[in-house]
Amino acid sequence: MLEKVKKYVTEWDMLREKDKVVVGVSGGADSVCLLFVLIELRKQIPFEIIAVHVNHELRGEAAKRDEEYVKTLCNTLGIVCETYSENVELIAKNRKQSTEEAGRTVRYEKFRQVMEMHGGTRIALAHHKNDNVETLIMNLARGSGLKGLGGIRPVSGDIIRPLLCVKRSEIEKYLDEHQISYCTDATNESDDYTRNRVRNHVIPYLEEYVNAGVVNHLDETMQQMREIHAYLQVQMCSVYNEFVQEEEGIYIIKEAGWNNVPKVLQSMVVKEVLVRVSGKEKNITLGHVND
Repeated sequence: MLEKVKKYVTEWDMLREKDKVVVGVSGGADSVCLLFVLIELRKQIPFEIIAVHVNHELRGEAAKRDEEYVKTLCNTLGIVCETYSENVELIAKNRKQSTEEAGRTVRYEKFRQVMEMHGGTRIALAHHKNDNVETLIMNLARGSGLKGLGGIRPVSGDIIRPLLCVKRSEIEKYLDEHQISYCTDATNESDDYTRNRVRNHVIPYLEEYVNAGVVNHLDETMQQMREIHAYLQVQMCSVYNEFVQEEEGIYIIKEAGWNNVPKVLQSMVVKEVLVRVSGKEKNITLGHVND
């Protein structure tokens, strides 16, 4: 597994000498594996590691035990660890978000805070192939454009995901072989969250009754979708520059020749205009584009 991750990190240029990498460590198998993998990678590429743990205050004593485990682990490994406790349930209520979304938002806020505090250059997250397939299935079920069909990106700005090339089973095997302990979150077995239902029921059903290699096959499909989307983005920029005129916050799409532009690029250009007008991409759907 380690050699596969090393190759993946090199392929995507994820780490460079003298980087300061902020790594999210929940204490679970995925993030603990990522921490140990980064320590191994550091032997070849000199960089600094700063761990971050966020206690969401949702699981009482169990969450506190996870926090103490991460602190002890990082102390043993000689890794700087910044820990935070946040009442995610209250934050979700105040921000009118789901608990899941609020938790994710809070984590990213703390990662950014630690980056500023330590002069960080990268944020390393422990998403893997199974996470990506779960994301794809959720995007398909809820409705998604081409970008969403590409799933989670290996590199998104300063965010890197070194484990995105391996399956959860490979991570667990690596930890077992190296006798590395980790925390188990009982809520992962619960069906309270949509992602958990996809993880616990949909993917196992597909593996058992459709194709045992479904995770790898869907991951390959997402890679192709990302390549197609990247190509179309280049084409879209060319069409945008030719047809869109910007004047003091007003966007005009020129009519002459517009009907000769392929529909897929028309939609992408219109969405780009809507994103620039609104100042954000989130929640702009195909419905808005069609309107």
